Order: sequence, then C-alpha cells, then structure tokens
Amino acid sequence: MSEVVLKVRSVDVTFRAGARRHVAALRDVDVDLYRGETLAIVGESGSGKSTLAGAILGLTRVEKGSISILGHTVVGQGARRRSARGLIQAVFQDPYSALDPRWSIERSIAEPGRGDAREARVRELLVRVGLDPDAGDRRPTEFSGGQRQRVGIGRALYLAPPIVVCDEAVSALDVSVQAQVLLLLSELQRELGTSYLFITHNMNVVASFASRVVVLYRGRVVETGPVRGVCHSPLHPYTRMLIDSVPVADPDAQRERRKRRLDQRPAPGQGAETDAGCAFAPRCPLATDRCAGERPSLRTVGDRQVACHYGEEIADGAALVE
Repeated sequence: MSEVVLKVRSVDVTFRAGARRHVAALRDVDVDLYRGETLAIVGESGSGKSTLAGAILGLTRVEKGSISILGHTVVGQGARRRSARGLIQAVFQDPYSALDPRWSIERSIAEPGRGDAREARVRELLVRVGLDPDAGDRRPTEFSGGQRQRVGIGRALYLAPPIVVCDEAVSALDVSVQAQVLLLLSELQRELGTSYLFITHNMNVVASFASRVVVLYRGRVVETGPVRGVCHSPLHPYTRMLIDSVPVADPDAQRERRKRRLDQRPAPGQGAETDAGCAFAPRCPLATDRCAGERPSLRTVGDRQVACHYGEEIADGAALVE
C-alpha cells in the first residue's frame, strides 16, 4: 500500500438527545485513507457516515480517539487543527445550498485562498471542471445543479488539497449528471493524485467508483476491504442487505433479494440494540444466542475485515451477488 494520508483511530462521537439521553453516533471507528485512492464509506441513513465526515473536517466534536492528516494530529492529544489547513477540503451533498447566492462564482471558488493570482486560478479551475472560464462573474442561480456541483469541486481543489471529502456529493443529482460528475472526479484524481473519502449510500456508485469500502452500521465498522470483494461476495449479513436493496433487471433475482430483505426485518418485540451483543442481530437471519450476548470484534478474513462471529463460515460458502 502507498502512504496513509488520513488516519482515524478509535473515534467515538456522541450526541445529546434530550436532558438525560445520549446517542452514540460513532463507536470505536478506525479508517485509513491511502494516497491517490477512493475510499467509500457506506451505510443506510443513521449509520454515522456524515458524522464521520464531520469529525474528520472538524465540524463535529469527537468525544474519544484521534485523527491525523498527513502526520498532523487534528483530533486527540496534542491536536492542532490549523497545522492541517489546506490539506483537506469538502464537496457537500446539496449543490444549491453549498454556494452563497449573493456571491459570484469567482468569489465562491476562491474563498479558501488568498493572494493576487485568484482570478487566474479561478479561470484555470473553471476550465478543469468543464465550465466556461469567463463564468466567474455569474451567480449560482444561473447554473444547473450539476454545474453548481462542478463549482463546488473547483472550490475544493483551489488549494490543491491531497484529500477531498465527498459527502453524498452526487446523491442530489440525476443519474446522467451523476455519471458526468463521477467521471470528472476520476479524471482529476488521475491528474492530481487526490485521495477521496467518498460518503454515500448508493452501492452502484461504490461498485463503479471506489477502490476500497468501509461499511458502517449504527456507528460501527462491520466490514471493510477491496470494493470488488465486498460488493460481489459480502461477508457481513448487513452488507448483503445493502447490496440486495439495489434493484436489478432480473425479476427472479429481484424477488429473491426482496425475500432476503423481508427476512431481515426485526420480529415483533425485537430491534433494540444492547451493549452486549451484535447491533445487527435483531435483523440478521444468521443470528444465534452468541450474537445476542457477545459483540463481535473486527477480524481479518482473507483480504477483508468483518465484525461477524460467522465471517469465516460465510466466506467458505459466499456466492457472487446476482
């Protein structure tokens, strides 16, 4: 593997949900991002994906753990967030709210930087993201959603950061525009060597765009590894559920996927997570008494890590996803 540019270790994030109640959004999360790769963070709504992005970007308070960017500690003992300034930028989900409607495109793109060469740099970036270099004096309302997201990408690249966090960066776009933006990101990665932390719930995007994937469930990592292996032969039942949620053209395969999803719904009276057992146990068709009473730790199975007591057994009988 190449150089680790982002290292997340044992990170916990907890939110207050009332006077006496707290919700653990992230629990003991470890993530490594390598130079020049795209690492996807996937999971259903509420799994902790955007919370992780916020923690890395310094937008969310981390209760425990450490985060370092290219050797600069930004969370944890001796943390200095300013030491990593310019090393990480973000592209956010909603291209309509990510840009100030009062600002020109030039001002929005050049917001992270200073200096006299701003106009030339903005023109260069507009060309690089596929927009008219003379569009800098226009306002966001004059652009489509896909064009605004290109502006957001240009702004993220203004300081030439080695890391860009894409938090659901294509989920608000239609399919054809999604493909254009993903192609643009891939081209920029080849040219600049940028590392992407790609937050998404779309498994189709993961399969076509990422090189590795981390699967989160209720704030915990349940599976991680190369995207081809994870998407084609998942070792965790929750990963299988995510893949089964993606529609396919084959009616028989779609019916089988629907049946598996229905089998993973909690029975009446089930569904509450306990500190002792596996969080996914109430929904898991493979769950046993051991799963209810013993929380599985991440273990290495082949080229992956999986938090399942039966990861080895699943690997021995894993079939390709139809």
